[in-house]
Amino acid sequence: MPRFVQELAACSASSGCGSGDGSCGRGVDQGEAADLLRAALAALRSSSPGSQVITLRHYAALHAAAVAAEAAGPAAEAASAPPLVSLRDVMSHEYRMAVRRVAQPDFLEGVRALLVDKDRCPKWRPRDLEEVDADVAPRLAAPLPAGTGGLDLGETDTAVLAASRRLD
Repeated sequence: MPRFVQELAACSASSGCGSGDGSCGRGVDQGEAADLLRAALAALRSSSPGSQVITLRHYAALHAAAVAAEAAGPAAEAASAPPLVSLRDVMSHEYRMAVRRVAQPDFLEGVRALLVDKDRCPKWRPRDLEEVDADVAPRLAAPLPAGTGGLDLGETDTAVLAASRRLD
C-alpha cells in the first residue's frame, strides 16, 4: 500500500472518525477508504503533470482551510470563515479552476488523445512534475474578471447548502 494511503488510513483511525475501530461514522471503513484512495491516486497518476500539481495544491488548500476553521472554533468560524470552508466557496473555487483549465493545452491534448485520435498517448507539456509552474493552481482559482459571471446554482444552491448543514 502506498505510504500516502497508509497515512490517510492511520489519520482517519486516530482522528475521531468513528470509534477508532476502523469504522467511519459515514459508513466507510478503512479498507473501502483505502480502495477509494488507490483508485483516485491511479486516476491522478494518469493525468497530466499540470493536473497533478493543480489537484494536489487544490486539496492542500482545502485541508489548510479546514484546519484553520477548526482551530478558530465555531464562534470565530461564523464571524469570518476562512475561504473554502463552505460548500458555496468550494464549488465557486472549483468552477473558476475548471473555466480556466479547459482552455489550457493540457486539457485539449487530453481530449485529443482520449476522444479524437483515441491513441491514449497524450503528449503533455510540461512532461514532468518538476517543470510545472508551482503557482499555476492559485492563478486558476483567482477571481474571474468582472462581468465574466460566476457559478450560480440558484435555488439548487440554497437547497444543497441547507442539506450540507444538516450533515454536519
